Amino acid sequence: MKKVLVSLLVLSLAGNLALALFSFGPLAPSSSAVGSASSAASGSSAANPGSDRPGDTAAAAAGAAKGFTWSGITPTSDLHTMVAQLRAAGFPPKAITALLYTVLSERMAASDPTASLPFWQRNNPPKKIMQERQAAYKAMRDQVKELVGSDTGFDPAGKAQQAQRYGNISDAKAEAIRKIESDYSEIRQFNQEDDNGMMTPERAAARRKQWAMIEQEQHADLAAVLTPEELQQYDMRNSSTAATVMRNLRNIDVNEQEYTALYTAQKAFDDANSGNPNSPEGYAQRNAAQAQLRDQMQAILGDDRFYTYLAKTDFNYARTQEFTAQFPTLTPANTYALSKLAQEVQAKMTGTAGQPMSPADRAALLADYSTRVTNLLGPDATEAYKKSNIGRWLNQPARRPSPPASPSAGQ
Repeated sequence: MKKVLVSLLVLSLAGNLALALFSFGPLAPSSSAVGSASSAASGSSAANPGSDRPGDTAAAAAGAAKGFTWSGITPTSDLHTMVAQLRAAGFPPKAITALLYTVLSERMAASDPTASLPFWQRNNPPKKIMQERQAAYKAMRDQVKELVGSDTGFDPAGKAQQAQRYGNISDAKAEAIRKIESDYSEIRQFNQEDDNGMMTPERAAARRKQWAMIEQEQHADLAAVLTPEELQQYDMRNSSTAATVMRNLRNIDVNEQEYTALYTAQKAFDDANSGNPNSPEGYAQRNAAQAQLRDQMQAILGDDRFYTYLAKTDFNYARTQEFTAQFPTLTPANTYALSKLAQEVQAKMTGTAGQPMSPADRAALLADYSTRVTNLLGPDATEAYKKSNIGRWLNQPARRPSPPASPSAGQ
């Protein structure tokens, strides 16, 4: 979940900061802080309205006069005093936020509702426990907001990270997006069907329908905040289609124009094939759509990058590549052609529910494809292919018609 990940990121960064503090020893305040302790305290109070509390000015003055040391921060420290001391010592707001999350996380760990669970339940706690944990994280975020004076969300990478995730949008819109993402993350978690009993196909279908509805509602809320162009940029970075394309492109260099074209092709496929086919005709249509998608990918990437792409994303190509690697004269183009032949013939032999292939037609089809494989690989590689697990389809005998059913004993 987003809040959990944010907190983990904060803890990691705060740990690095703490390591630096330990490495360099006690931190002395800057000369400006020492020379004008009262102005530092009052200035931080003016810039951060949430820090204007009784005792903060005195604490800031003390911090500036005596110097700030990390050893003075403990899980039981007064947080208002700690924030005032950190400001007086010259710490920027984001560093203060990180340290607050560290201290508050240590405090929360003592009352973590999952602490009493056996180890086999901690990664997947009951729904009630998850709700308690989420409430605790929300309370932590609210407390940080109250202490620092503004809800920065601790975005260490700043504008660069925001642009990478959301595109070039205003800070106000970015904050609105984060709020929508957070709300729907909680909805997804707390409205899942209880994991009681076996996940039947009917229950799985109901869950997919529920998640699709939530996805549509979230997208509608985003559309109400963003312009069509901004929404498209968001989708190209954060949608399930974008996740698929990014995962498939790992270690493959593309430019932005190529990525946009790949995303557009994948999205068209995803939109047209959102469900699982439940008939031979449905599988045939999906296979045809996948073949069309591969052709589009090849046109965008070119041959070399396309074959690298296939090795990561196409199971049939990857298996075929393991075989053709034994023959140095066979190229990636040969591998791709062979994998396509295998998929074509298997799709044809499946036939349709109403028109199964006859034994004679099946034998003729296999003979034709055996010739095509030989022309592609040569006789030696073809013989080896027929003996391999991946090439067993060339040795399948023609199916004999099933005998008529015998009368039942009761007739």
